[in-house]
Amino acid sequence: MIKNVDVENTKQKIIDATIELMKEIGDISKISIRKIVKRAGIKGVGLINYHFRTKENLINEAVRKDTNAIIDQWDPIYEKMTQKPIEKLKIMLKGTGDLIDSNPIFGRVSIIHDFLNPAEDDNAMRSIEKYMMIFREIYQNTKTEQEIRIIAHTIISSSQVAFLRADIMKKFIDLDFYNKKQRDTFLDTIIDNVIKQNGND
Repeated sequence: MIKNVDVENTKQKIIDATIELMKEIGDISKISIRKIVKRAGIKGVGLINYHFRTKENLINEAVRKDTNAIIDQWDPIYEKMTQKPIEKLKIMLKGTGDLIDSNPIFGRVSIIHDFLNPAEDDNAMRSIEKYMMIFREIYQNTKTEQEIRIIAHTIISSSQVAFLRADIMKKFIDLDFYNKKQRDTFLDTIIDNVIKQNGND
């Protein structure tokens, strides 16, 4: 009988190997199950089928774990910030943009998966919950929780769509999402306009 700890260790090895290969190769279509098996140091593809059933499930789980680890680092960062609330929001959103720019495959998999398979604890919702700390600080008692959540979703979703449709956005509004200066200006513009329209400029 396989011990639970051995099962979890094997599963983690597979996930870690997948994350490493995604960061190295940057193209899911070029990451084979056999490459993952070799990198993880496990015997045979059967263990991957047992734990994840499909390569797509494995990729989604690897991205979820990696993204969750990043999200979990936000609280100590936020606690050390001394800027005005809107500046905090801009810094955090630009930081998210930088992360997506440095690992676009992770951002694309995570966002598309959450759009197609929404859940209360998915990466998108966990991210918004972290951002809610700043939005509550911006609006304090001037808006209801529901109103603040709508504003948060508006800003976060707009930035996600800009990333997913980067090629179209470049043609449509001459925005290169992968140019940091242009991306930062775009995010500033979204925040300034949405916050201003909602009575807190």
